[in-house]
Amino acid sequence: MDHLRPVNSANNNVHLIGKKKEEERLMENYYAGSVLYHTREFYRKQKNRGRAWDLHIQIHHLRLLLRKTSIIQSIITTITTITIVTAVAITNVFYIFFRISNLSPEQEQGLWKQSHKSSAAIQNETPKKKPKLESKPSNGDSSINQSADSGGTDNFVLISQLKEEVMSLKRLLQQRDQTILEKDKKLTELKADFQYQESNLRTKMNSMEKAHKETVEQLQAKNRELLKQVAALSKVE
Repeated sequence: MDHLRPVNSANNNVHLIGKKKEEERLMENYYAGSVLYHTREFYRKQKNRGRAWDLHIQIHHLRLLLRKTSIIQSIITTITTITIVTAVAITNVFYIFFRISNLSPEQEQGLWKQSHKSSAAIQNETPKKKPKLESKPSNGDSSINQSADSGGTDNFVLISQLKEEVMSLKRLLQQRDQTILEKDKKLTELKADFQYQESNLRTKMNSMEKAHKETVEQLQAKNRELLKQVAALSKVE
């Protein structure tokens, strides 16, 4: 049995060396799911060997992160621009509405007159278009005369079509002017009615306040008289 001790000690030493190597390998890297991740010890060894520090960093993960950050930044910028534009539009609408609501009837009449004058000027303006007729020499040929006649008829047709289009446009402008005038009249009537109702309500409120003050003063005077009577009765007793 003594002659077997050196063999067993050698086997034990080999087994211990294998365990140490396995532990070192496990300390150098570990698995998270199916992806291999290296530990700090592994990178330290790689650095000491003279290799670059970030050789084993996964570049595709960095690219994905950069893409995600760029997408998020673009979304944030679009959202901010949309909010700014909507806020500006809302403020402009409120400002215009406020200006229109605060206009006096005289100012409204002035605006109405200006719009009416501009529409009348547009109606009075007629396009001055002269047909361009080419002067061709008459050599006594019938074909040339026929072509000139056909050109004149074509120009006449075009002029008549243009006149019809101008007349239709004038009619549309007149209709729009009439609708604008009707709307302006309705607005003036509504504003006048609103002002009349507002003045009536103010007068009613003032009269009610006066009546309330008078009743309060009367009640206070009666209360004083009653207090005086109570004091006189208490003195008599």
